[in-house]
Amino acid sequence: VQHNLRHKKTYDNDTYNNMAHFETYEKEFNQIKRSFNEEDDGRKSEEKMEEMEEILNSMKMSANSGKEKKWIEKCSNYEKELKEMRTKLNERREKDELLSGSSKKKQGDEKDVNANQKAIMAQNLEKSKATSSILKDIKRELNETDEIATASAEMIAKQNAQMEGMKDKVGEINKGLKNADKTANKIERINKYLF
Repeated sequence: VQHNLRHKKTYDNDTYNNMAHFETYEKEFNQIKRSFNEEDDGRKSEEKMEEMEEILNSMKMSANSGKEKKWIEKCSNYEKELKEMRTKLNERREKDELLSGSSKKKQGDEKDVNANQKAIMAQNLEKSKATSSILKDIKRELNETDEIATASAEMIAKQNAQMEGMKDKVGEINKGLKNADKTANKIERINKYLF
């Protein structure tokens, strides 16, 4: 019974943590969305789009692990918004490329794109390291939980063995009491016969 209570408490804490993570991601997502300006240069807009997509992926993970319908629905709505924003950004980029036509600008854009890609890769590496750390913590907690469960199972097995031993002793005591009762009855009959 205590194990079930501990499990329920953990589930409540997990739900609370997922909710807190989801809300944090949602605030961050909305801040970036509000700062998103279609007039930004392509690189800034692209960075913001990619950042919002990464945050949305984190929100989805929280929503799916929390199994909350309202979170999953919010993620679906945000995903639609992002697709619309991405479509507008791509249309604007294509229009700008058609209008510019300058090869010098294209070379400069390629350098910007390479620098942007490096920055994004560095961000992704940092996020990957953070995720790896979180996964290590989760694995450690699972191992601790497994150790507690194993120790509990061993303790229950010992208690069962003790109870079986007590059951045998109670049986012996009952047998001894029956024998004592029989002896007392015999003595009583002898006393009646003699007196």
